Amino acid sequence: MSVGTYFSSATPSLSQLSAAVLADTSEIVFCCRNGVETTCIVTYNLSTLTTLMGTVPSVLQSAVTGRYFLDIDSLNTSIVRTYVDSPNPNEVILNYNFDASNSLVQKKVYKRVFLEDGTLDPYDLLIDRYDGAGNLVSANEPEAQTDRSSWTGSSSLADAVEASPYRVRWLSKGNTPQSYIYVLP
Repeated sequence: MSVGTYFSSATPSLSQLSAAVLADTSEIVFCCRNGVETTCIVTYNLSTLTTLMGTVPSVLQSAVTGRYFLDIDSLNTSIVRTYVDSPNPNEVILNYNFDASNSLVQKKVYKRVFLEDGTLDPYDLLIDRYDGAGNLVSANEPEAQTDRSSWTGSSSLADAVEASPYRVRWLSKGNTPQSYIYVLP
């Protein structure tokens, strides 16, 4: 059973997806930003992303990636959040936020962190944020792997995730009220 199918009733936005999209959902990221919960699905297929978005911006169509991430609660809002794997070995993912006309309004680069001895930190990331024109807005915003205590969203959702057969990573974004539950097969 796919992660999407397993969690199909966990949030209203997941319950509205077709069986085919849920079956093609390989990972889920439950997000809580400033007290607002959203759900991001991950698929390996551009066709699934197209089914959900309709017109997919060219930067996503041409991305060298194994995964497409889409915050499904951001669809039909003023900012649609998408992510792809980064082809750069020192980066993990790239976030592209688009307005309603698919114009890029923000890009974030999630970078790997290396310790003083040169080894990779397996738990932390640094994020560089750019505006739609490519100007650096902020650099090295921290995001860290934590534990359940960092989750600021629904405790019932956290309970359901912990009771599931899937791997779970708890993430928190620096000193901002943003937390994430990353569910992997």
